[in-house]
Amino acid sequence: MFILAGSAVQAADSDQLQDFCVADLSQKKFTNGYLCKDPATAKTEDFMYKGLKDASIITSENPWGASARLAFARHWPALNTLGVAMARLDLMPGGVIAPHTHNLATEVVFVTSGEIYIGFVANSDDANAPNKLFAGMLKTGEAFVIPRGLVHFQMNKGTVNASTINFLNSQNPGISFLPLTLFGAQPAVDPALLARAPSFIYPTGPVLAFFKWIEKNEILEEALQRLLQCGDSTIKDLFTGPIDHSIPLPNALAVLQGGYR
Repeated sequence: MFILAGSAVQAADSDQLQDFCVADLSQKKFTNGYLCKDPATAKTEDFMYKGLKDASIITSENPWGASARLAFARHWPALNTLGVAMARLDLMPGGVIAPHTHNLATEVVFVTSGEIYIGFVANSDDANAPNKLFAGMLKTGEAFVIPRGLVHFQMNKGTVNASTINFLNSQNPGISFLPLTLFGAQPAVDPALLARAPSFIYPTGPVLAFFKWIEKNEILEEALQRLLQCGDSTIKDLFTGPIDHSIPLPNALAVLQGGYR
C-alpha cells in the first residue's frame, strides 16, 4: 500500500526553484511570471525599491481624492517568483479607494499616518442571504487583513491626509474595480447580457456617462451639483426613478459631453 502525503498549506504563488529570479522585462515570451535574467548579472540595486517612499501629489482634479503607488513584479522585477508585492495608498480627507478585488492575493493594510475607514464584504453561499460587511476605523500604527479575492475599500474619514503601506502575498495580485471591470471591458460585454442584471448594478445610458464624466472632468461634489441642476429629465431620473435601459450608450455619453462640460 502506498500513502501519498502532501502539504495542506500553500502560498498564493508557487514556490521558486532558485534563490531569486529577477525579471527580464524586455523579454516578450509569456510564462507563469516573468523570465529570469542571468543571475550573474544581478546586482544589489535590483533588490532595492524607492517607489513607495514619497506620498502621491493629489490635486482637486483627481475625482477620487486618492492615489496608489504599486510595487508588483512589473514595477520591481526582483519580486518575480517570490510571491509578494506591496503598494502605498495616499488619501486626502474624503478620498476613497473604490471597491475592488485582488483575485490572487490576501492583503494586509498598515496605516502609516492619519486614519481610514476600511472594510471588506464576505462571500455568501446563499443567493438569498445578504453578504456580511466587516468594516471599521483604522488609526496610525494599526493593521487590517483582507482575505483573498473579496471586495474591499478604503476611505479617509479624517481631517488630514492618510497613508497606508499594503502587503500582498502574490507578485501579481490582480486588480478588478467594480463596476468598471464589467462596464469598461474592451471589447465590451454584450449589453443584452448586462441588461438582465438589476438596475442598481447596471450603469447604462446616463449613469455610465455620469461615471465617465466624473472620472475625466470633475471631482465628485461638482459633478453631483451640475447633475442635479441640469434640465434633462432623464438625468434627473438617476436620482428619482428607475434607470431607462433603452438609452443607447453612445448617445447618452454624447449628450452629457455636449451639454454638461
